[in-house]
Amino acid sequence: MSIYLQRLFYQHYLGGSVLGELKTNIKFRDPSAWYNVVITFDSTNGTAGDRQKMFINGVEETVFDTDTNISQNQTSDWNDISNPMYIGQGGNSNNYWTGSMSYVAFIDGTAEAPTIFGETDATTGEWKIKTAISPSSAWGTNGFLLLKDGAVITDSSTNSNNFTVGAGTLTKTEDCPDNVFSTLSPLHHDHANANSNFSNGNTLVLPQANANYNYAVGTLGMPKGNGKFYFEAKYLQYDDVEAAVGIVDMDRHSELFYEKNISYIEIDWTNKNDEIAKKLASFGRSSIPLYVYYSSENAEPIILPEILTENIIKDYLR
Repeated sequence: MSIYLQRLFYQHYLGGSVLGELKTNIKFRDPSAWYNVVITFDSTNGTAGDRQKMFINGVEETVFDTDTNISQNQTSDWNDISNPMYIGQGGNSNNYWTGSMSYVAFIDGTAEAPTIFGETDATTGEWKIKTAISPSSAWGTNGFLLLKDGAVITDSSTNSNNFTVGAGTLTKTEDCPDNVFSTLSPLHHDHANANSNFSNGNTLVLPQANANYNYAVGTLGMPKGNGKFYFEAKYLQYDDVEAAVGIVDMDRHSELFYEKNISYIEIDWTNKNDEIAKKLASFGRSSIPLYVYYSSENAEPIILPEILTENIIKDYLR
């Protein structure tokens, strides 16, 4: 399981052949978000479409860019004693995962519901992690829970299926699903978007050598005149580089909307519903992002590009 071309995909690969695959239509572009992803695998199921399922933040994905069902009673090399289990690496000495992971769980013998891993917050309506994971029956012989409390690869389940670091360095980041940090955005940094190096889940930034006037912008938005906000930043001595921390106005779009008397409406699809799905379908879409511009000068709404820049928006609003 990994992210490829901004899409989440799960692939069942055995003996040099792809036997099953799920690749989402949805693109995952939020560099500050934690996603709770659950994959169930049950090749004994008599319904082909139910043998492998994908849940994201508690909601089952049903529309895919690629959807290849596995054959009934197909074995898996993941839980095969003759094959080692790799986490964060493709198993062929490359394809390393460069993001952050937390609460990596495997339950052996039971296709669990996503509700044992998370739940919907009654106040915000957002999906949040459960810090205590209790399988409906048991963890199973080869089940495990890793990275539960920091960079810990000692099994935190009722088993003792500990892992070892095969390569590289396992780094702890305080940013985790139950304590989400404002991270640094890879979409807004320095003048050429090329002179800063991000690491530790985008919580650490270092300038490249001989690069002047580097900057990095956080993902914590502060609406004007609304709310109280708190953040911390730690300066690390680096090659005599001087640093400053402050607040910068990146909200140019709001000023433009105000000048043009345009209302901006955002629909949250964290928990999917049929009404939003029907609206997406009316524009020929089955997933987000979708940006639509309604104007009194046009009889029909205008579908904007999936990736918006300030200049693109200005062109449409002229």
